[in-house]
Amino acid sequence: MVDIWNLQPGAVIRIVKTFRDCYGAEFEAGTVLHFKDRSYVPYHSGHTVYFAEATMFLCDDDETCVIVQNQGGEFFALL
Repeated sequence: MVDIWNLQPGAVIRIVKTFRDCYGAEFEAGTVLHFKDRSYVPYHSGHTVYFAEATMFLCDDDETCVIVQNQGGEFFALL
């Protein structure tokens, strides 16, 4: 299992469960994303996750925290 904190540059993930990020952008099941980088702003507990195809915004203190944690590979899987 992999979470947002453990993604490494060059990693490829597949979305396994459709979800929306903090700003309402939809990430549809089946989508393949190529990870580039991640930044974290502790003051806001916010993750900005950069993929070649899209940018994802997640937060540790709202409903998107379950996506950050990705327990049991519920939201995405490493390919």
